Amino acid sequence: MNVSFKHIAGIVSVICLLVLLAYAWHKTDKKHEHRSDGHHAEKPAEKVEKGAHGGRLFKQDDFALEVKIFEQGVEPQLRLYAFDNNKTIAPQNIQAQVVINRLDATQTLNFRPEADYLLGDTVVYEPHSFVMQINASYAGKNYVFEWQQIEGRLSLPTASLASSGIELLTVSPKTMADSLFLQGEIQVLPERNIAVLARVAGEVVSINKPLGAQVKQGEVLLVLESRELATLRANVQTAQQRLMLAQEHFHHQSTLFEQKMSSKHDYMGAKTQLTEAQITLDEAKKLLQILGAETTGGARLAIRAPMNGVVIDNKLAVGQIVNMDMPLMRIADLSSLIAVVNVPASNVNEVRVGMAAEVILNQMNTQGKVSYLGAVLDEDTRSVQAFIRFNNSSQSWKAGQLVHVNIIKEMTTVPMAIREDAVQTFRDWQVVFIRVGEQFEVRPLELGRHSEGYIEVLNGLQANQVYGAGNSFLLKAELGKSGASHDH
Repeated sequence: MNVSFKHIAGIVSVICLLVLLAYAWHKTDKKHEHRSDGHHAEKPAEKVEKGAHGGRLFKQDDFALEVKIFEQGVEPQLRLYAFDNNKTIAPQNIQAQVVINRLDATQTLNFRPEADYLLGDTVVYEPHSFVMQINASYAGKNYVFEWQQIEGRLSLPTASLASSGIELLTVSPKTMADSLFLQGEIQVLPERNIAVLARVAGEVVSINKPLGAQVKQGEVLLVLESRELATLRANVQTAQQRLMLAQEHFHHQSTLFEQKMSSKHDYMGAKTQLTEAQITLDEAKKLLQILGAETTGGARLAIRAPMNGVVIDNKLAVGQIVNMDMPLMRIADLSSLIAVVNVPASNVNEVRVGMAAEVILNQMNTQGKVSYLGAVLDEDTRSVQAFIRFNNSSQSWKAGQLVHVNIIKEMTTVPMAIREDAVQTFRDWQVVFIRVGEQFEVRPLELGRHSEGYIEVLNGLQANQVYGAGNSFLLKAELGKSGASHDH
C-alpha cells in the first residue's frame, strides 16, 4: 500500500507541475496575443502587413518603411526599404537607427546604403524575440515605428522552480580537459606479478596460504619435503666436520713448524687441506642459500613469499609431488594496477609519460598517470601500448576489467561553460534557457569541448547570465505546445 501511495503521489505532482506550466504559458499568451505562427503581434487589433521583400511594412502618411530580417546564406541582418507614395526611395536619401530591446540586452543598429536598401551594422542574433523601435528621417520629417515579437519565451514563477526540479545556475569560467578517450584493460604490473617456483623436487607437506590469501614478504606459503634437500643439508654437515678436522690438523702442523719439528712441506699441505675444506663448506651452504633453505631442518623446506601481495594462483594439494622449477603459486601486488590501452599512431605524439589520466568503469573512476609508452608501433594494430598506473589500495579494481581511459593532454580554463543537462534542442538549434525575472527564453549556442558534465560555450551567452539546468526539458516541452514557426 505504501508503494502504491508514493506512486500515485508522484503522478499527482507531475500533473500539478504541467498545469502550472500551462497556466504560466496561458498568462504569457494572453499578454502578448500569440498568433498561430508562434510570434506575437505588436497590437492585437492591428493587421500585420508585408512588403514586397517579405518584411514588415510600416506606414505613416505617404511614407512607408519595410523592415526585413534577411538570413539567407548570411547571419541575420536587418534591411530597411523606404517608399514615398509606393515609389522606392534611394537609401542615400534617408537616415535610420533601430533600437532592439531584448529580455536581457539592448542592441542599437546604425545603417549604411547597400543596393536599394539600408543595411544594419550589427547581426540580429536569434531568437528574434524583442521590442524593436525604428527611427527614420526623410525629407525633413521623423518617423517612429515599433515592432514587437516574442518567441522561445515563457514565464515560470520563482516559487515553482523547486517543485519542477529546475536549477538556476550561472554562466562561469571552468577548467576543462583536452582529452584523448581510449578503451583499455586492467592488468597487474608485470614486475609485481611473480611466480613462486620449486627450486628442488619434493612432496607438498602443508599449504599455509590458500588461493586469495593476503601475504607479507617472508611469510611461509607452503612446506616441501625433499630427499635432495636432505642430501644437501647432510653435505653441509659433512663439510663442517671436515673443516673442523682440517683446522685442528693445520693448527698442529703450524705449531710443529714453528718449533722446527715439522717440514715446510707438511705445513703447506695442512694449509691447503684447510682451504679446500672451507671452499667445500661454502659451496654446500651456497646451494642451500639458492633454495632459500637454512642449513638445518632435515628434509623439509619452507617456501616463503617474495613480496607483499595476494595469492592469485594456487592449484597445489597436500601430498602432491612437484619437480624442480615447477610453478607452485603466483603472488601479485594489487595495491597498484595499470590500465593498458592502445594509442593509435595518429595520437602517439600527443601522449607523454607523466600525463594525468582518468580510468572509468560504470560509476567508478580513479586518477592515474601514464607510466609507460611503447616506442615501436604494432604492425597489425598500428598503435603503441601505454600503461596508466593508478592506486588500488581499496582493492575495488580487478585485473581483467575492460575500462574507458581518459588521457588528459592539457588543462584549459574556458571563459564560459554550462552544465550539460541544461542543453536542449529547439527548432534546429542547441539552446539553453536563460532566466530574467520570472521569465525563461531560449538562447542558441555554439558549443565547444566537453569535460566532467560541463560544456564550453563559444557563442550565444554572456558571462554571469543565469540559466536553467536540471529538468530543463520541461521548459522545452512547454514551448513545444505552441507549435511555433520561424517566420519573419
